[in-house]
Amino acid sequence: MRSSADDHSAPVSGASDQQDQAEYQSMRVAASTPSKAFFFDIMGTLVRDPFFEDMYRHFGFATHADFIAAKHPETWIRFERGEVSATELARLFFRPRQTLSPALARYAKFDPDRFESYLRDSYAFLDEGMESLLAWLASKRPRYTVHAFSNYPRYYRLIEEKLNLSRYLQWTAVSCEIGVRKPAPEAYIEAARRAGVPLSHCVLIDDQQRNIEGARKAGFGAAILFPGTSASLWPQLRASPIRSRRALTMQLAVKKCSRSGMVANRLRYDHLSAIEQRRPKRCMRHLMKTRHRCHITMMNNLVSKEVFTDRER
Repeated sequence: MRSSADDHSAPVSGASDQQDQAEYQSMRVAASTPSKAFFFDIMGTLVRDPFFEDMYRHFGFATHADFIAAKHPETWIRFERGEVSATELARLFFRPRQTLSPALARYAKFDPDRFESYLRDSYAFLDEGMESLLAWLASKRPRYTVHAFSNYPRYYRLIEEKLNLSRYLQWTAVSCEIGVRKPAPEAYIEAARRAGVPLSHCVLIDDQQRNIEGARKAGFGAAILFPGTSASLWPQLRASPIRSRRALTMQLAVKKCSRSGMVANRLRYDHLSAIEQRRPKRCMRHLMKTRHRCHITMMNNLVSKEVFTDRER
């Protein structure tokens, strides 16, 4: 026969068992749905890259082509890998003056302090909606994490000083720190290692096709090529809360990846550019519904790429 003490202890034990079971289920769910890591390229994806826009003017060259002709082809790449110091950059940035024509040699002069000041003034978000996009994604922590994954030299610290990107992401993998550049496989492996997630749970957002291919070959779960939407959709996108066609479409793509089971057997892709000129309203409708369609090229190492056609699925 049970005592009164037994009568009181039974409910407590049952409540404890239920709590333990709930915690166990929570742990199982967490283990079965590991967090994803979103790796953003910085220059040309989030931040304006002065190199391709007006750096030639900073040095006084008439054209970008003249600037490229005078610049040493390997120095900046080595600088991005951390193989060249800031002091050496001033000496090696341009080809030897004796090998240049007088017209080019006239402007092949590198002032480190003036150059850093120019860069600091030039850095800005690529589009007005990029900061809103990063803030939105950062608000999803710790469900998934956000990282910088950039081919860039020590000047990334100037970007941080100017734009304070660390509010939204971690400077996890910058080539000058890890000693290797995309699209080398080692760069992706090191980025995933530093983020503490498997390669299959990594998503790259980049503006260069070769880096997207590198992510696929290295084993990233997904990669988003983001050159931006076409101008034909821009008037209709102005009503969006994020007033940037790049930021909006990037957000749609990121949402797609965040909702998809990248470790499962299937991740679906669609590309709307084939129909946007002929049927822009329909294209816009699919974009705004954020279903399975993003105006963006996406790839995944697990499945083949699908292309959205004019036919309803």
